[in-house]
Amino acid sequence: LGSPSQAVGFLEQALEVATDDAQRADLLDQAGKAATKAARGDIAVGFLERATEIRQTLGDRIALGRTIGLHASALTSARRREQAIALLEPAVAGLEDLSDDPVVVRLMLSLGRNLYLIEQHDRGLELTERALALAERLGLVDIAAEALETKGSIAVFAGRQWEARALLEGCRVLAEENDLPETALAASLMLASVIALDDPAAAVTLQRAGIAIAR
Repeated sequence: LGSPSQAVGFLEQALEVATDDAQRADLLDQAGKAATKAARGDIAVGFLERATEIRQTLGDRIALGRTIGLHASALTSARRREQAIALLEPAVAGLEDLSDDPVVVRLMLSLGRNLYLIEQHDRGLELTERALALAERLGLVDIAAEALETKGSIAVFAGRQWEARALLEGCRVLAEENDLPETALAASLMLASVIALDDPAAAVTLQRAGIAIAR
């Protein structure tokens, strides 16, 4: 579909000819995800609000949870973290009986990360650790790597630099081994900031590696 912005245009055209609600919801999810990647937050939120309304009538709780996760991601990207939390908290509670599903594990991690971003570190860490344990048991390496990065970031802001360094280095290695460039980049840049004072040369090396990943 080309660039994320181009994808939004194609998906909007597809929505005009969609024949049923499930198909419309799927297309709205894709359009919202593409708009988030294109940094078009307001458009993304609009798509995903429409998708959520449709999902609520279809009875598929996991599909609804997936849409809520995309909606929360769009809000987080737009720095509307409190709104993301307001979406995620009831979603995680309402899907507690399905906590072994990857969609629910990702919702849990997203909630934990947003709580950390508004400096509710203890609650954020609790949910992140729970998501990490579930991800490892279920073999969800992408979620496990993101959880390690989040835990490392929480440790940085709690002043636990050795713990942060171990978590972020572990995340970076895991992400690189499993072709997760966005997570590897996030871990590398945060790790560089942690070690900059003690080992500036190593920090520069990490930053250069991060630039190479971003390309």
